[in-house]
Amino acid sequence: MSGASGNVIYAGPGDKQLRRKNDAGFSYTLQNAPFEVSTVVRRNTGVNEYMALGADLDSGGSLGFMFGMSSGDFYVRGASAGTAVRVADNITDSVGLELRLAVDPQANSGKGIGSLSFRVAGTTGAYTEVAGLQSVDLQLDRMAESYRDPSTWNFLYVRAGSGGGLDDLTIRQTVPEPSSSAILGLGCGMLIFSRRRTR
Repeated sequence: MSGASGNVIYAGPGDKQLRRKNDAGFSYTLQNAPFEVSTVVRRNTGVNEYMALGADLDSGGSLGFMFGMSSGDFYVRGASAGTAVRVADNITDSVGLELRLAVDPQANSGKGIGSLSFRVAGTTGAYTEVAGLQSVDLQLDRMAESYRDPSTWNFLYVRAGSGGGLDDLTIRQTVPEPSSSAILGLGCGMLIFSRRRTR
């Protein structure tokens, strides 16, 4: 399991779109298991600032889900330009935000779910969940069948409108916390082992 982190900034006049394939300068590797993607957006009102992961976009591959800001709204969109879900950004302070999308690609019968949260850029406090953008259907079934597994993904897509930008991109596989039943089972196993040794 590995991830990637780096600066991906697009700001200035005009609408910018970038497609970047894994290379020596920036790459990511995922498994078909929960992972997180995060980025910092400038929140320039009315501007698109979002990103996506995908596979073989240089040769007719598939684009996965998108997330970020769109026209002043928090934004998550299903794979291959699927259904877009928007929630108004009601934060009054003019600050950049770090957005984090927690993804479970196997949930929802393999269509995946994503949950969006945020915190003020440059801080280390807790994330705040975006109400209305929890367990969103990521529609991975809209991707070509051979690309639905995140382990096949090798492209990054970024879009930023005039004056907008994305920064500090991070992609990482997440390790689930052990369940209480797993911990309980481990404890019982150690107790049995201990009792056998003392006899």
